[in-house]
This record gives sequence, C-alpha cells and structure tokens, in this order.
Amino acid sequence: MECAKGAETVDLFVSGRLCLFGEHTDWAGEHKGRSDAIMEGRTIVVGTQEGIFATAKPLKEKVLRITTTDNEGRTTGPAEFALEPAELLSVARGGGFFSYVAGTAYRLVVAHDLHLTPPGAPPGPTHIGPQGASVAGGPEGEGEGKGEEGWRGLELVNHTTTLPMSKGLSSSAAVCVLVARAFNRVFGLRLSTRGEMEFAYQGEITTPSKCGRMDQACAYGSVPVLMTFDGDILTVDRVKLAAPLHLVLVDLKASKDTTTILRSLQQAYPHPTSDLHEGLHRLLGPINHRITGEALTAMAAGDLRKLGRLMVEAQAHFDQLAGPLCPDQLTAPVLHKVLSYPAIQELVWGGKGVGSQGDGTAQLLCRGPEEQSKVCSILREELGMDCMPLSVTVKPPGLGGAAAAAASNGDGDGNVGVGDSS
Repeated sequence: MECAKGAETVDLFVSGRLCLFGEHTDWAGEHKGRSDAIMEGRTIVVGTQEGIFATAKPLKEKVLRITTTDNEGRTTGPAEFALEPAELLSVARGGGFFSYVAGTAYRLVVAHDLHLTPPGAPPGPTHIGPQGASVAGGPEGEGEGKGEEGWRGLELVNHTTTLPMSKGLSSSAAVCVLVARAFNRVFGLRLSTRGEMEFAYQGEITTPSKCGRMDQACAYGSVPVLMTFDGDILTVDRVKLAAPLHLVLVDLKASKDTTTILRSLQQAYPHPTSDLHEGLHRLLGPINHRITGEALTAMAAGDLRKLGRLMVEAQAHFDQLAGPLCPDQLTAPVLHKVLSYPAIQELVWGGKGVGSQGDGTAQLLCRGPEEQSKVCSILREELGMDCMPLSVTVKPPGLGGAAAAAASNGDGDGNVGVGDSS
C-alpha cells in the first residue's frame, strides 16, 4: 500500500537477522582490492521471526517524529528532528539509539533533496544510489510523493518490538531498514529491497558504529541468503534448503560491546602487522570460504548433522583466531557454558555465537521440533535463559549463481561468481 497519494497510515515490519556462518567477513571483504591476500567475504544469513512493528504516515511539518517501544514494552518519545541535513547529521554522529534513525534519515533526505521540497511539490529528481540501485522513479516532477497537499515530514511509531536489543540479531540495522522503508513507502521513492538496504547501511555507518553490510540482510525477511562482499560489490543469492532448520536463539542475559569488538578486529585490516592479525585474515578468508562452502552443500543436501558440526568447527576457529584480539569481549564464558551444557548435547547437532560474537546470543541447531522445545525448556528452567525458537522452512528452489558457485567451490581457492539473483 502506497502512502504517496494521501495521508494513509502504512504498516511496517522488519525482522532481525541471524548470521549462521561468516560473521565479520562483510566488513573484511570490503577491503578486497587493497591487498592481494584479502578474499571476498561470504555470510549465510536468515531473518528472524522476531522484529520491529511500526506504522508510518506523512506530516505537513518538515520533521521526523518518532516513538519507539523496546522488547520489554517501554516506550520512548515522541522525539522530533527537523528534516535538515545539519541537524540529522549532528544527531547521527552523537551516538545513542536515535543516531541510527537520524543517520538513515540524513542519507535519504540528502539523496532525494527532501529538505528542499517546498509545500505542494513532489520529491526531487531520480537519483542513482550506491551500487547502481534505483532509488527514485521517473524524471524530475514525476515522483509519487504527496505534493498536492504539501506533505513534508514523516511520523514513525514503533508500537511493538519482539526483537531483543544488543544481542547480535541486528536490532540497530533493523531500525535503519525500518526508517528507510518508512520513507520509501510514505514518499513513494520506489526503492528496491537492495536500495533500502543500501540506505540503511549508509545510515548506520554515519553513526559511531562501523558495521558491515551483512546486518541489513534483515530487509529480506525469513529467506536464507548467501551474501558475498567483493570490495564495494554486494551479491545476494537465495540458498537452497532441503530440510527445515529448527534453531533456538538463546539470550545469554549477559552483555557485549559490539563497537569494541569491531574496533579491535578491524585493526588487523587491510594490512596485518602481527601474527594475530595474520590469523584473523586466515579466519575471515580461506577458512570461512571452506566452511561456508561446505555449509551450503550440507543445506542443499539436508545434512543437518554436518551443518551442526560445521557450526562447532566455526566457533572453535573463531575462539582461537579472533578471541585473542579482544579477550575482554570474546572470551564469552556464558556463551561457552550454554554451548557445552551437558543436558542439551543429545538434543542439538551443534551451535555457535551470533553476530559480532561475545556474550550476547547463542544459536543452537536442534535435531527436530520436539528437541527444539526441550532445549528451550531446559535452558529456561535450569539456566534462567530466554529462548526464542526459530524454524527456517523449506522454500521453492532458488539457488542462484553465486550460491551455487560457492557450494561447488568450498575449498576457498577460487572466487565466487558475481551476479545479483535477489
């Protein structure tokens, strides 16, 4: 439903994002080309059932008015920001929750000249966004923005959130995608999903958080995808899945600092200056290529036992090669307690950390739906953990070029073919 022809309210939902394999290779892969030793990054990700629910509608005032509700039902706002580049940029650079909102709004306002749109005029001319994404339709004057009644601002009400914050499930990226999607729908910007993702990414890196592009995969919802990061080129392909995945996401009830983790690991790029840095390059390069390639093959074959073993192996490599670079955050005693908890070992195929890793969230691949339920009960009753079951169902065939190439090239000796199949 477009909101560009009146003051209708649109309903919005953006899911969280679970990285099954390949965390940190998104930003690492963006350095490809600066060093011959750097390989493209590859991640396998899927959206969560949990997410952010909101409504959006146009305003005649030239402001962004936003109210938010966290996953515990606490409401903040409404906060109001002038749709002026200087103010939005200042808020974005200041950090904090609203920095993600302001950063994304800043990128959209500047790209579409929304701050220059006078009452009674449609949004500005078509712009070609990053990576060639079409971000507005038609020549100047042909946009679908609500011009005849002078809509100049946006009200965004996040009324329900089921996604835990700061737990490695891309809650900040989901907020950025939500803002991009709200502007897209309200002002009729004709952004594709890739366009929304790109503006969300540009908005997030305007803040003090220097994430990679993987987090914005939440824009795709609950479809498993392979994301390939070759310098500044992002390729997204659906992943073939022959058997459903019955996962449990475990809120570890501890804490993690993603900014500190990123800062520590990114010091190794683009040029390693120590043995520890060399180890991280191996982890995020050839080791990740082999593991993601084998994981794609296992998913296509429905070999969940193998997939679980790969999760265990991936975590062991991460602990050995990434952990020493940020021991305060990546030693993660609570994560490892859950992964090795005796009472669940016969119920799961394997597990690993989530997102930037650390004591935020664990993911466990269960042997079936009954085992999934038992794991949740055990961890709730015996460890006091909050558990979120996530089942990824089998969808029609959609294994695109890059995903197929990765599956057949699991040894990491070659490059994944580039071609957007999303």
